[in-house]
Amino acid sequence: MVKYKRTIGKTRGVFQTYMERRFGSQRGIVLTALLFAICHIPSHILGSGLFLGSFMIMLVFYGALLYGYVWYRTRNIWVISIAHMLNNSAATVVYNFLN
Repeated sequence: MVKYKRTIGKTRGVFQTYMERRFGSQRGIVLTALLFAICHIPSHILGSGLFLGSFMIMLVFYGALLYGYVWYRTRNIWVISIAHMLNNSAATVVYNFLN
């Protein structure tokens, strides 16, 4: 898991830092969030259907905006990793409670 988080951290770190330098901080964060949301399309749309999957992609986009802002402020992938883990854990609990 640590190796996986380092890979994701390098991806966000390299890509978002590049986008921030190229387009400015705000646009860089938004473009990076859009990329992360697009990367989640196959699993959410194919796994949940078009309507629910689209809603989930929107949630991923807003979460990615938040994580992008946190990365911009801290440049610390561990903070983002812990926030992401807590978010996924909460979503799993809610999903299991509703089903």
